[in-house]
Amino acid sequence: MKLAQIAKVVSDSKIVGLGESTHGTHEFFNFKSDLLRRLVADHGFNTMLFEDSIDACLQINNYIAGGETDLASALDGLYPVWRTEELRALLVWLKDNSPPGGFTFAGFDIDQTKHSDLSRRDELMAENIKAYCAANPNTKAVVWAHNTHTQTIGSDIEPRPMGYFLQELFGRQYRAIALLFGWGSVSATRLREGETPGSDRSLSTIEIGSPPGYLAESALEGLATGPTFFDRDWLGRLKLPGKVRSIGWGLVPELAEKYVEKTDLQRAFDYAIYFPEAGHSHPLPSVKGQ
Repeated sequence: MKLAQIAKVVSDSKIVGLGESTHGTHEFFNFKSDLLRRLVADHGFNTMLFEDSIDACLQINNYIAGGETDLASALDGLYPVWRTEELRALLVWLKDNSPPGGFTFAGFDIDQTKHSDLSRRDELMAENIKAYCAANPNTKAVVWAHNTHTQTIGSDIEPRPMGYFLQELFGRQYRAIALLFGWGSVSATRLREGETPGSDRSLSTIEIGSPPGYLAESALEGLATGPTFFDRDWLGRLKLPGKVRSIGWGLVPELAEKYVEKTDLQRAFDYAIYFPEAGHSHPLPSVKGQ
């Protein structure tokens, strides 16, 4: 299915949850960026709700709105995994192509250093999105986050993911798309088994092998020769294994096959896009580090 057709399928939504099975995949950044451009240009979308802090995203929003914010400095305020050439290119496009009513880039993540009960993170993120939409009733938004957060419900997931609460709030006005890949490389912080992660979250290129048979990706790999779109009916007919890759900002490379989560793709997402082979995102140097 072509990009324009995918955009049309979700164009009547108020909120489109754009998930990803890793935060450091080039193809995911580019697909999300291209779909957002299409939704903005052709279907009246005016907001990106982004998995980072409210304060950090205010600086990005100021840049898009034509303020004096330096983009490199604003990107430095985001989580390291987001500081990429791919996201930078999208933000430049948004500044140059904002719709007549303007475009808003808003964060919804909580300050994890100030919340002792992180089991409520997804619920609190959904509350932040609810509050934003209540204050801005004309919002048509893409929610950019991990599959873990955008899914509506998986196989007896507790605590409930953010998408579960968004579906409760918006009903069929919320649509969720999963992005998955088979093998390749990702950008992530290299962790060591048994060690507590430190403050250094600099990114490395980490190779990921073909998906083992217990992952849904292994079944999709035999059906796709290139990026392939699956709707909920297709996902149901395939009777996929109930686990998928789940890689965030960091991983232990030797344990890459263990970074998985239980997810019933048909129940959790309206659509899935599968990329058989994927490459790593392209990190930008930190301004603070120069």
